[in-house]
Amino acid sequence: MKFYITFLIFLAFFITSTYSATFMYPVKVGDEVTLVEGSGPLRFFSEDHKEYTFNFSGPNRGFFTDNKTKKRLPANNLRIKGNDVIITKITKADAGHYERGGNMVTVIVE
Repeated sequence: MKFYITFLIFLAFFITSTYSATFMYPVKVGDEVTLVEGSGPLRFFSEDHKEYTFNFSGPNRGFFTDNKTKKRLPANNLRIKGNDVIITKITKADAGHYERGGNMVTVIVE
């Protein structure tokens, strides 16, 4: 009986801790989305399974780097406000998973 109670407590803890760190945003093209807050690099996992890292190059400026090819991609629709990263006008290419400081956000573009 102790095993089942311990297992249920562990399961409840796992579910709540996983849910608290992952958010899903269904948005429409042109919407503004506030992404994950936190510190450290912003990583983006696109729907075609590529991984990018956002590189800050000044206030509200930066670019994405493909982690495999090291090719730079423009990021003209991102701005920084405090610890938040904001996509000002979302496009279909912005759909995917964003991770920063252990927090992950999934952006679904409808």
